[in-house]
Amino acid sequence: MVDIYSFTDTGKPFDLIDLNEMVYNFMDAGKPLASKNKYTIYVPSKGRPSTTTATVLSKIGLDYKLVIEPQDYDSYCKVHSPDKIVVLDKNDGGLRYARKFIKRYSRAAGEEKHWELDDDVEKFFIRPKGSTKNVVADPLLCMSIVEYCMDMFSNVALSGICSYAYAFSKNYAVQKNRHVYQCVLFDNSVSVEDDCACAIEDWDHTLRVLEAGYCTLAFHHIMQQCTPTMKLPGGATTTVYAGDNRKLAYEAFSKLWPGRFAVKEYPDSIKRWRLQHVRKFFNDYKQTPILKT
Repeated sequence: MVDIYSFTDTGKPFDLIDLNEMVYNFMDAGKPLASKNKYTIYVPSKGRPSTTTATVLSKIGLDYKLVIEPQDYDSYCKVHSPDKIVVLDKNDGGLRYARKFIKRYSRAAGEEKHWELDDDVEKFFIRPKGSTKNVVADPLLCMSIVEYCMDMFSNVALSGICSYAYAFSKNYAVQKNRHVYQCVLFDNSVSVEDDCACAIEDWDHTLRVLEAGYCTLAFHHIMQQCTPTMKLPGGATTTVYAGDNRKLAYEAFSKLWPGRFAVKEYPDSIKRWRLQHVRKFFNDYKQTPILKT
């Protein structure tokens, strides 16, 4: 078995090598490809008025919206301008409910795509070609590269800025048809069946998109750093991850996608439970991004 958190792709020719070179060239130039984010950034947040993501984005003047529950409105307004806040229509609906709300909201606003960022992002990084180090980077540089690349294709449903912790194990700046999470750019024209109650919603949505024949782009060397899971109050800490809920969520998810994952206990870890790949199932998805004409 291969631990999902240390999974290393074996070396092989990459059929989007030109895209990789483009991404590295943009990194080397070091300048954002736009003066601000092209697509609205939505940050679903619960019980964390002092969200680090909002702090990071505010410092460089990026446009964003905090998406919160009605019960949190007063506490968030003490920290953030009301024009930065979108209020969900109910409390305690969970992250999947919030994500579905955001997509409807973004579509109603006439937006072609939208970002969704976790509320605990602390920094952004790049990893230049040939380097063994992650370098702190301008968030706009990172996001503008992803926006530019995704806009090149007609069948990419999701693009994600991956975690800085796993960049060392990746041979490519960007790969098709991989897991995207935490900082995701969604194509609003894509609709997939997404009504299950699975709490592992990022993995589930990635797989549903791939099963529907769309592509994803995972940017391994354009990265973000989030606060470690269960280190902050609020969010999923006291809901999805409380007690044995993480184990139960992983077990339910594994049953939903049989033959792909196993659940393993790590007694000395604060997370305690982790998912493991039982096979390299991403190789099942052969679809390739199609350039727009």
